[in-house]
Amino acid sequence: MTILDVRPVTGLPASAALRRERSGRLSGIVGVLALVALLIATVSAAGVHGPTAPWAAVPDPAGVVTLLDDTQARALPATAPGVTTLLLDAPAGGVALSLPLRPGELFFGMGERFGSPVLNGRLLHNRSDDGMGADTGASYAPAPFLLSSRGYGLQWDGAADASVDLRAPGAVTIRVAADHVVVHVLTGPGPGVVLSARSALVGRPPVAPPWGLGVWKSLIGGPDRVLADLDRLRAAGVPVDAVWIYDAVDAASGFGWWWPIYGPVGLGTYADPRALVAALHARGIRALGYLSPFVVPGRPGYDEAAALGYLVRGPDGTVHTEPWMLADRRAYIDFTNPAATVWWQDRVRHAIAVLGFDGAMQDYGESAPIDGRYANGMPGTVARNVYPVLYASAARQAVAPMRDTVLFARSGYDGTQAQVTGRFTGDQTRDWDPATGLPAVLAGMMNGSVSGWPYWGPDIAGFYDGADGTTGRDRELWSRWVQLGAFSPVMRDMLGAQRDPLGVQTDDETVALFRAYALLHHALVPLLTRLAVEAHDTGLPLMRPVWLVDPTSPSAWSVGDEYLLGTDVLVAPVLAPGVAARSVYVPPGVWRAYWTGGSVTGPGWTTVDAPRDRIPLFVRVGSDVVLPPPTTLGLPSPTGA
Repeated sequence: MTILDVRPVTGLPASAALRRERSGRLSGIVGVLALVALLIATVSAAGVHGPTAPWAAVPDPAGVVTLLDDTQARALPATAPGVTTLLLDAPAGGVALSLPLRPGELFFGMGERFGSPVLNGRLLHNRSDDGMGADTGASYAPAPFLLSSRGYGLQWDGAADASVDLRAPGAVTIRVAADHVVVHVLTGPGPGVVLSARSALVGRPPVAPPWGLGVWKSLIGGPDRVLADLDRLRAAGVPVDAVWIYDAVDAASGFGWWWPIYGPVGLGTYADPRALVAALHARGIRALGYLSPFVVPGRPGYDEAAALGYLVRGPDGTVHTEPWMLADRRAYIDFTNPAATVWWQDRVRHAIAVLGFDGAMQDYGESAPIDGRYANGMPGTVARNVYPVLYASAARQAVAPMRDTVLFARSGYDGTQAQVTGRFTGDQTRDWDPATGLPAVLAGMMNGSVSGWPYWGPDIAGFYDGADGTTGRDRELWSRWVQLGAFSPVMRDMLGAQRDPLGVQTDDETVALFRAYALLHHALVPLLTRLAVEAHDTGLPLMRPVWLVDPTSPSAWSVGDEYLLGTDVLVAPVLAPGVAARSVYVPPGVWRAYWTGGSVTGPGWTTVDAPRDRIPLFVRVGSDVVLPPPTTLGLPSPTGA
């Protein structure tokens, strides 16, 4: 959740007053022109259903790297089959290299990137920052990794800032702000081999517990309201595995969000969080709280941390603070200081071991101060990418000795893949904007999955009101968001910075739709659990681009708006308004259309109906995936969009 300088409007948190104006957010004429330019570049690179270069492992891995300026290279000993490692040196400062860009060649990866899964035509920065939007160049969770459809991946080590320019027609130019960089060229018979090899380099994900891949409901407003809302949902037949209570503030642990943001429900008072957690556990429900790497002047924890020297300092030696909510400011825990890390971990352990929470949103971590003074002397330009790793590692170590906890993070960098059991996609707007709305969610999850983070659970219906302030009541938009959320590894809604939005409990229709898709998600948990083990063993993601299972098909590489869960469930979400049918690329094999029971044989394209409450969905014939019959979900007969 990102909100700065909040000003309440007539007692309710209007999104126009709540929204932080990001440099990357598209708005007005300028935003439209920027978006059009992005889409033109993407279509030019990928085509609509046009030809691209299918996977074919390059014969000379080292030959894909061209050295620029005064950069020099020498080969290092091989560390694994299919991995060619080079040490690049630039005595004058700043390693520079380029990769040839052949006709039809596409690039993916670079961490969580919005706008389009295809990176061609963009200038990207390897910098952990508030990356919402397609034209920011930054990312909440960047990764120094490119995957080429030509048949290789390129990984470079280190946390230095870097730029990756994919705008020129004949070459990709990479510039790293470091004198020495180790580069790995990864090859293999298919992209899965490359992703697995990279995962071995940066760390493989832990296995998320089954409940951590289930249905999570956001509930706020105090213990009585949380339990009453939960009981009503369960009485209506909605399966719920966990409740996320972000307003449950606990001074001793630093848990909780202090500020009102959600119009329909105000913040609650939690005099005894442990009793609420116990009541949830008695119902068989896990409890999740809210965690950040900050302390706030004037609130519990700040004075102690400041006096002990546990906070990042500014250039003048005083504690670095920056605006946050209302008149409050925030200060960063200095995770480069081991004593500060232990102090913060003790607070987190109190929430888990004493209060009984089963985990938390691990919010923020990107945008660490570049001009900050860190305890270990690390320059801020490097700390910007290292900070998310230290934050995730500290949190993971704090909860590791305890039961099957889940921490779902926003920020990241290489090294956090092995630390987190959940991720969310940051702060989307509740609209159809390809750069910041519903379509952006899928692009972020797919590039994030390619980059090594397998456990995604986006904010269903986004965090902010839409740009025009009217889409909060758009039932079609809400329905499509629920559908995408249900076929993500974690199904989780969000009570965000929105004045008067549709929600799960708005009326009987919204409850029925959420229940139907929660039942579908619940049926997928055995599959998702198996895929979590596979991710831990091989590094392969749960959500897989079509080209990952069909890498020799030029058409598969051009598909950016559908994906598979593993190899046996094909999902083709609807990401635009007014769509009643859509074209779907079907990989090789025989597939059963979930809603109609009809079969289709791939590879090839097919057109399927997509009424408002139904997501195009196929299950591979012969697989062991079992979904409830559509007639048992309680949805009305399809009537169109």
